[in-house]
Amino acid sequence: MPLKNDTLHSTEFDMNHARASVPGMAYFAHTGPRRTTCGDCEYLQPHIGKPTQNRCQKYFWMMRQWGKVHLPASTPSCKYFSEK
Repeated sequence: MPLKNDTLHSTEFDMNHARASVPGMAYFAHTGPRRTTCGDCEYLQPHIGKPTQNRCQKYFWMMRQWGKVHLPASTPSCKYFSEK
């Protein structure tokens, strides 16, 4: 379903964005640059004490808490994507 925001720009959003998203992401998946993943983003950080798990630094800055779920590097990027 297309959403329109007259003050910013038009954007396409559908339930695939929400389904691909993981709790602890700074925004919805598939809203970043095409063909990029969280693994390509500077905000993806290893979980201290659990080096096989990742967390989003941007989410932490915005929410003042870490996401509780492992964020796979293969997750499609969000609008806050920042190339490493």
